[in-house]
Amino acid sequence: MFDRGNRQRGVAASPVGPAPAVPAPGGGMPEPSELTRLRDERAALIDLCLYARDRVNSPAAADRIDAALVDLGVTALRPDGEPFDPARHEASAGVPTANATLHGTVAETEVPGYADRGRMVRPPVVAVYRCTGERTAASESPSTGGTDE
Repeated sequence: MFDRGNRQRGVAASPVGPAPAVPAPGGGMPEPSELTRLRDERAALIDLCLYARDRVNSPAAADRIDAALVDLGVTALRPDGEPFDPARHEASAGVPTANATLHGTVAETEVPGYADRGRMVRPPVVAVYRCTGERTAASESPSTGGTDE
């Protein structure tokens, strides 16, 4: 099978979806130690892909890595607009706001997190709104006071 991007070069596409369990000699399922080894190898390969994804400079290459990860059941976590949860998010900065309803909400995902088939691999690094209780210049209406000219 060839995918669209590699068809012209004659490169076989990577398999889609998780690989089936490798039968043990004799036709049964693998031993628990073999399953542990396979799980550990999968985790190491995912970590390597995330390392490469974080450092790639080409948006096209980053998109390709993301697509391959999705095909394997690894999804990006970008919780913008969700309530901040310290059990699921890593806070990197506070973003001041005068809007009290935004307090404790994820303002921006700085580094996406990832989950492997629902299991957290890496939490997203996020900036979180914090209410200052003060009006900021951006939230104030145009001034009506001041000196007359």
